[in-house]
Amino acid sequence: MNSRRVPVRGGVVVPVYLTVMLSACSDSPSGPGAVQPFDPAFAIEVVQEVLHAPAVREVESVMSNVNYGLRQAGPQAVGAATLPGQGGTYVFDETELSWKIDGDRAGAPADGVRFVWYVMDMNANTPAKPLLERGWVDVVLETEGDSDATMDISFLLLTGGVPTEVASYSIVFHEAPESGSFWLTAEGTVGGIEFDVERSFTFGETEGLYAALVSFGGEAGLVVASLEAPFDPTTQEATGDGRFIGSVLTDAHYLLIEADVGDVLGELDGTVEADDRDVLLIGGTAVAPTFQLVGGGSPQADVQTDMAEVWGALWGMLDDGVNLVDVLEGLYR
Repeated sequence: MNSRRVPVRGGVVVPVYLTVMLSACSDSPSGPGAVQPFDPAFAIEVVQEVLHAPAVREVESVMSNVNYGLRQAGPQAVGAATLPGQGGTYVFDETELSWKIDGDRAGAPADGVRFVWYVMDMNANTPAKPLLERGWVDVVLETEGDSDATMDISFLLLTGGVPTEVASYSIVFHEAPESGSFWLTAEGTVGGIEFDVERSFTFGETEGLYAALVSFGGEAGLVVASLEAPFDPTTQEATGDGRFIGSVLTDAHYLLIEADVGDVLGELDGTVEADDRDVLLIGGTAVAPTFQLVGGGSPQADVQTDMAEVWGALWGMLDDGVNLVDVLEGLYR
C-alpha cells in the first residue's frame, strides 16, 4: 500500500499548529484593497532552514543505517525485552556493506546497543569512505507487558575527545493484541529543530485506516504534514483516496495545502491557501504536481517552481517521519 497517509491530531503537534495558525490569521491583511500578491518565498525559507538543515539530513541518514542494521536480525515478538546484539557495538563492514557487532568494543548501554556514527555519504546513504568516526548512537529499549515498548535514541558527537549529545528522541510503541492495530509516537530534537511523529495502522473488521502526522519546527517556523487513507485489513492494500494536509507557518504567514490523493497513481485534487486566501488549485500527481490560479490560468514560473519545492518537502516529510520511527516498528512488525 502507499506508505504515506493523515492526521491523528494528538500529542503536542496540534496545539502548536493551531496556535501558530491563529496567530498567522490574525496578522493577515483583510478588507478592501488589502490583498497582496501571493509569494511562497517565506515557505521556501522555512523548509530550507528546518527540513534541509544539515543536522536533520545527517540524523535521518544515520537512522536509516540503524534501521537496516537491526532489521537484518528479523522481527521479534512484541514485548521482547532485548535488542539484537544487546550490550554490543555495531560497526560498518565495508567489505560486506553491512553492520556487525564488534566484540572488542566496550561502552555500549547494557539495556541497548550502540552504533558507530561515521561521516556519511549523503548521496549513497552509507558511511563515507574511508571510514571516519564522528561519535556514536545509543539505542535503549524498555518493554512493558506484551504490547508496549519505549525506545530512547541519543546521538553523541565527539569533540576534542568529549562526547556531546546533539540529538535525542523517544519512540513509544503500543499494539492492541486483539485487533493487531498499532500506534507509534516520537518526540525529540536534532540540533535546534524539534520534531514530532505519529503513525498508526488501525485494523477494523472490514476496513483499516492508516494515519501519519509529522512536524518539524525551529526558529524559522513550523512545518506539518499529515496523510490518512483507508486500506483492506486482509491485503493491507489501499482501498480509497488518501487525504493530505500540509502547512508551513511563521509568526506572520501561513501556507496550507489540502488535497485528495488517488490510491493508484497518486493523482492530486486540492487547494492551496495562504494568509486567509485561496490562492492556487493543485493537480497532477504526488510525484509531479501542477498548480493553477483559482480564477484560471497559470501562476508565474517562480511561483510554480517554489510551490513544487514546498510540495516535495511536505510530501517527503512523511517518509522522513517513518524513517525516524522505523527502528522500533521494524522490530515488531
